[in-house]
Amino acid sequence: MIEQYSGVILMGNTIRLKNTITDIDGNPYTPDTLEIKIYDGKGVLVNTIENSNIQSEGTGTGIYYVDYIVVADNNNPGKWRAVWTVSKDTKPNVDYIEFEVIKVLGV
Repeated sequence: MIEQYSGVILMGNTIRLKNTITDIDGNPYTPDTLEIKIYDGKGVLVNTIENSNIQSEGTGTGIYYVDYIVVADNNNPGKWRAVWTVSKDTKPNVDYIEFEVIKVLGV
């Protein structure tokens, strides 16, 4: 289950993208692979984050996160999307979070 984010993010600031990975019975597990793809307000892929750059809150918790800096020079504010793809035993699971990004004019 992805932790939803309420509020807005200013370009150049950091957002914590967090996901609790569980099986169908709600038990946390450690996936074989993790990947997060970040899309800007126009749907353009701006970053791909893979296993080694995604942190765990501890063995066996199923909780993973990344602190992502929203690039300040991107000119596509709006609703951004972080798409999480996790795999266990070659079975992928995809989920996403959307967050609002704004650009402060004159900065």
